[in-house]
Amino acid sequence: MLTLEVFRIMENTMTKMKIQTTSTTEESTSVLNGARILIESLKKENVDTIFGYPGGAVLPIYEEIYDCKEITHYLVRHEQGAVHAAEGYARVTGKPGVVLVTSGPGACNTVTGITNAYYDGYPIIVFTGQVASMMLFRRLILLVLQDNAVSTTILLKMW
Repeated sequence: MLTLEVFRIMENTMTKMKIQTTSTTEESTSVLNGARILIESLKKENVDTIFGYPGGAVLPIYEEIYDCKEITHYLVRHEQGAVHAAEGYARVTGKPGVVLVTSGPGACNTVTGITNAYYDGYPIIVFTGQVASMMLFRRLILLVLQDNAVSTTILLKMW
């Protein structure tokens, strides 16, 4: 039930949207964004390793990971590899493996690894990005339709 615990901590952190940071000369208040809240929540859960593959929807999170010295990120070459690496990490350490991938195909590519970890009984936590809701259906969408051995590519514009 670690996943539920992570979400509980994230929810508690989100209610406290401002943190106090003390400078040597003055006190200032900084506002937390969603990426910082996620990283702070993971640190509170003693997560020290993340496997992942960056993409547009999770770039703000990657910026926070870059600034975080307590969490080591392992860049993989494919999202499925990230999940299998996290499962291996869980097998060896006994701690849940954490994965961070982008939305769309990135999330879809994790399904095989998630299924494998589930059936083998190893704990993994997979975070995926999501396109901002105001950007949904506002770009050209590339559809690849496969009919037997023939692939057809169609560009659609959503109105």
